Amino acid sequence: MRASLAAALLAAALANGCADGPVAVTPPPRHYEMTPGDHRIAFDAPSDWTVVNQGSEITIRKGSIEKGILAIEIRDLGPAGREGVEAEVKRARELWTTGRTEDARWRLQRIHVTRESFTTASQRNHFWETLHDLTGAPSYTESSDIDNRFTALLDSVRTLEPQSLEESVDQALAPIEDLKNRREIVARKQITIDGHDALLFATRYRMAHNDPRTYVVIRNGSRLLGVWMDRSRSGAPYPAFDGIVKSLRFRPSASAAPKITI
Repeated sequence: MRASLAAALLAAALANGCADGPVAVTPPPRHYEMTPGDHRIAFDAPSDWTVVNQGSEITIRKGSIEKGILAIEIRDLGPAGREGVEAEVKRARELWTTGRTEDARWRLQRIHVTRESFTTASQRNHFWETLHDLTGAPSYTESSDIDNRFTALLDSVRTLEPQSLEESVDQALAPIEDLKNRREIVARKQITIDGHDALLFATRYRMAHNDPRTYVVIRNGSRLLGVWMDRSRSGAPYPAFDGIVKSLRFRPSASAAPKITI
């Protein structure tokens, strides 16, 4: 009886793998909290990927030059639509008023508005002339004159056409992806990330239908945050990309709500 019991216990132990060698255990992902541009985010990344904070952009990468590098980018894509541009101008006005004129100019010079945002050519010309007059204002310009120029620019911004999330994303990606000529969107789906509206989509080259890339762009208040990665040749995204996107959490940003309003 005892011999039979011992044999049964030994069989059970072997079935459970107790006689095998050490079992590899995947380390848990690491938690990060960073500030890409005007966003404050938290996310989890695999422990064998390197996370590099580059100011307005975060790069998460794995591999080597010899064997190939995988990279996931997280970037502040700037204002989202008309409301985002208005908030950006107000933020620049606040910076200018507090003496940070170069920071204000930097923000204004990076405002990107497509031709489709204007209903007439005169409206478009007026917007860019007003913006140029402000960013090119000499340092000795009277504060009252600067204030009038900001007021004129805000008035011009409020005449812009309202945009859907899809249109805002297309506009924000224009400096990164040539979606009109070289690349095309092959799939697009609206999702939610941490309670924020977002778009999940894929792009590829129009002619060769290669170089697939996966994007997730999230609307965080008046700004957009983009996460993207070049996919494998099979077209399947890497699990690390999905894990990072699903773990994204947004924190309140100190610069999210400008104090100065009109």
